[in-house]
Amino acid sequence: MSIDHTLVNERITATGRMARHLNWGAYYALTQTYLKLFSAKDESERVYVHALIAILDNFHFQMEEVVPDTAEESERGGDNEDTAVDEETESTSVKVKDQMISRIADAVNHRLVPRLLQHLEKRDETEDTLRIAIAVGIIQVVKHLPRETREPQIARLLTVLSQIFRSKSQETRDLTRETLCRIAVILGPSYLPTAIKELRAALLRGPQLHIFESGFHSRIAGPACSDPSRQWE
Repeated sequence: MSIDHTLVNERITATGRMARHLNWGAYYALTQTYLKLFSAKDESERVYVHALIAILDNFHFQMEEVVPDTAEESERGGDNEDTAVDEETESTSVKVKDQMISRIADAVNHRLVPRLLQHLEKRDETEDTLRIAIAVGIIQVVKHLPRETREPQIARLLTVLSQIFRSKSQETRDLTRETLCRIAVILGPSYLPTAIKELRAALLRGPQLHIFESGFHSRIAGPACSDPSRQWE
């Protein structure tokens, strides 16, 4: 039975768009479903991976704490009873929202991202094209984390990708280089020193030094070539 690839691609796109409108519980359950399907390694493995990446690309949850708008509160002013009730209600609402944000951030940082990185690190029968492709989806999620947890996760992701450069497969190295360039565009120039540090740590001797130079060049020239308007200063 032949597969209609256009229809499959449309379904993957639709799945990603629907994921953008799910609440956290449903979104997280959907990621776990596709991670299990991906792990089954059947003939639809490639479809499951692309669907998972579409879901990750549409991650939409705020994970920074809500900061009350003090300027707006001072404009309202007043000491009447209605104002006091409104402020108490708003304060309760902010606390509930902060608790939800904290719960989501904890689940992303300690469960979702580590499991995704575990799949990225696997070196078994899984095709490199599938394994490495997950990296861009991971960064789309990690960039929403609070700074104190975002930085270590980005560093770990860059470490894993840098180590993949040790592969003897030219195709794998080319794919990793392309993935790093895409991640560079998403993160911006502030993470360039971290990427260079991880590349240098992973590629220490012999032919690896040439790979490091090539990877370093791709990090500099790649984003600039794909988007000449970007500033890398």
